[in-house]
Amino acid sequence: MWLMLLLLTTAGTKATATEWTDVTAKYITNPNFNSSNYNGWTESHNGGGPIGVSANAMRFYNTTFDFNQQLTGLPKGTYRLTVQGFYRANTNSYDAYQNGTENTTGYLYAGNTATKLASVYSEVMTSQAAGTWQVFDNKYFPDNSSSSAAAFEAGLYAGNTIEFAAEGTLTIGIRSEENEGGNYCVFDNFKLEYSGELPDAPDPDTEGWVD
Repeated sequence: MWLMLLLLTTAGTKATATEWTDVTAKYITNPNFNSSNYNGWTESHNGGGPIGVSANAMRFYNTTFDFNQQLTGLPKGTYRLTVQGFYRANTNSYDAYQNGTENTTGYLYAGNTATKLASVYSEVMTSQAAGTWQVFDNKYFPDNSSSSAAAFEAGLYAGNTIEFAAEGTLTIGIRSEENEGGNYCVFDNFKLEYSGELPDAPDPDTEGWVD
């Protein structure tokens, strides 16, 4: 009896678990900036700098910006978009993060769905790797592209994720809506997943995707 209940429970769990198919290479151009450029993406910003790819990561400093790419040919379904990245509200925002008043205005978005990027202070390196670091309470936080790349290599700032429904054409990207002075945003390794198995391409003699 107990064995039967266990089998039924296990079967039910498997039936309801979401399986994701990685479709990054199919739909996103240049998701990781490994060619030291942001070809395939569009960016706009308001002053500030430096801006661009360094150490195979995209970064913006002291500016508002919108960095995006239009995806096309998406079959109808549910998607999950993830990126490694962080946002720092201003040059001296560690105390604000500590007391819960940091004004994070960097967002990962897909169409009308958006989520705030992780604060640079939400993850910690306990020792210095390459690059320049901010140091508070004997903790190390990235302060340039080289240290950001080192943090990404260590697996930090990987929790920026949104799920959304889409079909056809959709714009994804990262934006910052405010600049308190010295804001800093670095990101890398976009990943797009489809819920379930990706359907076969439609017949070219028919219109669109068929459920």
